[in-house]
Amino acid sequence: MIRVYSFLLLAGFLSVVLQTTLPHYLFADRIHLDLIFIMVVLLGLFRDPVQGSLMAFLLGGLEDYFGGLPMAGLFLFSRTLIFILANLLRRRFSALSPLAQALFVLVLGAVDKLLLFLLTLWFAAPGAATFERWPFGIVEIVVAAVLAPFLYRVMSWVPELFVTERGRR
Repeated sequence: MIRVYSFLLLAGFLSVVLQTTLPHYLFADRIHLDLIFIMVVLLGLFRDPVQGSLMAFLLGGLEDYFGGLPMAGLFLFSRTLIFILANLLRRRFSALSPLAQALFVLVLGAVDKLLLFLLTLWFAAPGAATFERWPFGIVEIVVAAVLAPFLYRVMSWVPELFVTERGRR
């Protein structure tokens, strides 16, 4: 179990480094790749609620700590909530196909963008939440949905990461 947590923290740290540096050079800071969000959704779809929520909480904390946003705890809360929603949805729908994984990331990505916008609107300084980034936010959601099956493949190389309580992979 320690190996799974250590892999996830290492992958989370690498994701934070990639998603804070790569978009600056590739997309001129217009599109931000949110790899941790994809990891949290996949954990919600394939991990049991107790251990997976702890993993999502840790990944949200990593993103908060290294993300550089002035609102402490924003990603901690949103990533844990997105994990819970994904975990509730997986009980209704199967997410074993790449198309289903992309659809889950697409739908939960829209929920996440709306949640982050509302939290920023309510709790940040006036003028921090604007509608200027919404077209780019839609592109970010679509890019995340396309990347989800590939990230699932990479993350499934770690034994016991995606084993659910029913033992399926």
